[in-house]
Amino acid sequence: MNHLDVSIIICTYNPDTEKLNRTLFSAVLQKNVDFEIIITDDGSDDFDEAAVENFFEEYEFKNYKIIRHATNNGTVSNYYDGLIQASGDYVYGISPGDYFYNATCISELHTFCDENNIDICFGEAACYEEIDGYVKFKKPISPK
Repeated sequence: MNHLDVSIIICTYNPDTEKLNRTLFSAVLQKNVDFEIIITDDGSDDFDEAAVENFFEEYEFKNYKIIRHATNNGTVSNYYDGLIQASGDYVYGISPGDYFYNATCISELHTFCDENNIDICFGEAACYEEIDGYVKFKKPISPK
């Protein structure tokens, strides 16, 4: 397996398909970093694995893993199963409906951690609202 800088873990449970696709879209746009996307589903009644695979195929993104659980075991167990499958030096967790606010978020976090010998960090959180199909970011961005 090739070296990976970051594993992006997306935990789901009965996700809204549109929100999941938006999150996936913001993830596949990441650049200047080698990464994988791990989707770990915690026993959803109607998780559409084929739709997720079609999404990745449409965007020609091949470095992904899908973990399916037959029953709901809880968020911590679901996330842990994603961690076990992670191949990156760092792990970034994001939920369906959340977005990376630009195409270099993961690259910037990876560089910051590497250059400063940091094992754990987090980035700024930007709150947003959707108005008429558009995303509008709210101020302030936190943490400062």
